[in-house]
Amino acid sequence: FSNGGVDVTGADGVAVYPGNNILFVHNLGGPYQQVGNEAGPLGSTTGQLVNGQPLTLGFPTNGERDAQLTSFIHTNLVKDRVRFIAPEFAWVDTVLPVNVNIDDSCNAFWDGQSINFFLEGSGCANTGRLADVVYHEYGHGVHQNAIIPGVGAMSISLSEGISDYLAATIVNDSGMGRGFF
Repeated sequence: FSNGGVDVTGADGVAVYPGNNILFVHNLGGPYQQVGNEAGPLGSTTGQLVNGQPLTLGFPTNGERDAQLTSFIHTNLVKDRVRFIAPEFAWVDTVLPVNVNIDDSCNAFWDGQSINFFLEGSGCANTGRLADVVYHEYGHGVHQNAIIPGVGAMSISLSEGISDYLAATIVNDSGMGRGFF
């Protein structure tokens, strides 16, 4: 959230602000990722924050807006996990493009620079709404950027295993992609 252009939330989404009745606009970008909505402009919400009253943002009945928010939140969470595991791993602190609502279905992917999620369709959920899919795709970036030049190489099979393991350990569930179909 921002108040007059000044960010007032931490990575956990908690707002700390002085006073009452502060107008807000939510923005799904920050120092560690930038969400892009392939289906059109980013959704936004405006309103008032009243000190002492919780505000919960969520769009459970609007899959495209929910994918924007969910992928933003879970990209923050997976970055925090990787930062905890490997505090010296500088790549985790770079800005990551997170593209949601791509006009296709039943998949998600890492393209070497960004994580990408497809719309709901063909019997599959919007993949930007699935936490472990977000964690899995980010895991491919971890693998690619952890390779020591001249010592290792990208391996698709190894990357799939690393990505599954990262996601499963965050959600504490080996059943990857529950809700995907």
